[in-house]
Amino acid sequence: MFFKRVSFFFVLLGSLVLSSLVQAANYNSLEEGVDGEKSIFDVSPLGFDIEQHLEKKKKEEYQLIFDLLRTKKFSQADKDLAVVLEKYPKEVYFINLQALLKVMQKNATEARKNYLQVLQIDKKNLVAMLGLANLAIEQDKLDEANQYVDSAIKIEPSSMNAYLMSAKIAQKQNAPKRVERILLKVLEKNKGGIVREIRLISVLGKFYAQQKQLEKMLPISRELVNEYPGNVMALSTLAGAQLINKQIELAEKTLKQVVLKSPKDINHRFMLINMLGKQKGRENEAFILLEEVFRVNPNNLQALAMKATLELKLKKYQQASLTINNIANNYPSLAMAKQLTGDLFATQKKFSKALDAYKESYAIHENANTMNQIVDLMMILKQEESAVVFLQKAVEKNNNPLAHYILATFYQKKNQYKQVEEHYLAILKVKPDSYLVLNNLAWNYLQQNDLGKALTMAASAYKENPKSFAVLDSYGYILYKNGQLEKAESILEVAVDLEPDNYNVQFHLAEVYVANGKNNNARVLLDKITVENNGFSEQRAAIELLNKISVK
Repeated sequence: MFFKRVSFFFVLLGSLVLSSLVQAANYNSLEEGVDGEKSIFDVSPLGFDIEQHLEKKKKEEYQLIFDLLRTKKFSQADKDLAVVLEKYPKEVYFINLQALLKVMQKNATEARKNYLQVLQIDKKNLVAMLGLANLAIEQDKLDEANQYVDSAIKIEPSSMNAYLMSAKIAQKQNAPKRVERILLKVLEKNKGGIVREIRLISVLGKFYAQQKQLEKMLPISRELVNEYPGNVMALSTLAGAQLINKQIELAEKTLKQVVLKSPKDINHRFMLINMLGKQKGRENEAFILLEEVFRVNPNNLQALAMKATLELKLKKYQQASLTINNIANNYPSLAMAKQLTGDLFATQKKFSKALDAYKESYAIHENANTMNQIVDLMMILKQEESAVVFLQKAVEKNNNPLAHYILATFYQKKNQYKQVEEHYLAILKVKPDSYLVLNNLAWNYLQQNDLGKALTMAASAYKENPKSFAVLDSYGYILYKNGQLEKAESILEVAVDLEPDNYNVQFHLAEVYVANGKNNNARVLLDKITVENNGFSEQRAAIELLNKISVK
């Protein structure tokens, strides 16, 4: 099954809740997906509290160099380190800092020398041990990495960073159950320190997101609230777990507890406003919360944008226009006012004016949402050629993955397969693990009857996301076309279980059943999906197949 591009314009017209820029500011990144290559357990040496025992003068020198590294001013950091190491040649804090510099400069050999030098001076130095473990992981020397981690845990049995490094090794070994055991163990060992616990729960959340097991965050978050009753940080963690598990009513109750305890808390009020603004008839509650935000910060940009968007939702165009002007006056250099002006015209179906406003917004701040809105409006205004030119410029300027993706879907509709392939391959050079692109490229090859390439891409998409209904449908159907009938049947049965109301995948499974000689199984599916004019794309073919097996 081919992933289609969602029209942001029609989403805006159909159920306008918050401006796309506001949504981007609120807990969502619409341009970035999960990076399958980057470990979620990376232990940055910048995160270690390694200067707490330094005397005042050394601490000041340390902090200056630390800040240089944090801001990636490596040349100056190198010079300053040379000076302090001449004064303090055996000060392990500065040698570790030099090792960090070498790591950030991708000089593993020198970093290793620095860490080993530290261990010669202080054989129980955790920072050096974990630094060496991290270097070993990067070189796939996992046994060596484990030895350093085990040594660190023996020295400090509750070391959060040591266990995170151990989890990173387990992830590298593709052992998710062991990763989970490690993280739960270190969480238990750090009970009694809410900041440490929340950091570990955050890591667990990312892990469970990768494993598509976000429901496991709920009992962990509830236990945190039981451990720290009424604590705002604990309640916030629980609200987040409830939201990602779509427990909207419970999340609302939890967030209301947070805002009652924190009269000046803005962020959790924004979360509530976002939730309430999506529910018809509850806009006034959202406006009350916005007034609470304005009492804390009268010209808060996000609050003003939310106010304007709610006014647009309620078709209070005059009030929305005044709020947008307020934003323009207070934040003249930002794109927000132009973006909201586009929303204002779009909701009134003044498409040409909306397009002009979105173009002005995009000129100030290039982003995925505005690009989508510009392209959608160009298509509505029959400016197809202009849309292609606009997207090609984005590709030429910065190899924009979204522009490539929109162009690929555009050419897919026109059956211009070579152009489709060109744009999807360009994305895969930047994001080789994008299951969405791998899936669509597989379908593109299938349409060209290039079954070998189609299977390779579909298998890669399945490896990246074996729980995606669309990926399962594509992979199963392409396996069928390649003659791998038993595997195709099992994969498509999973897809049907995930989306029992999708007639296209049921038809694909029926085809496989027929190929496997299971006509009765096929007939059950075909009787269901051909019973009426339900509009699914392959209904005519389904009727023909049913007639064919009925004759037999």
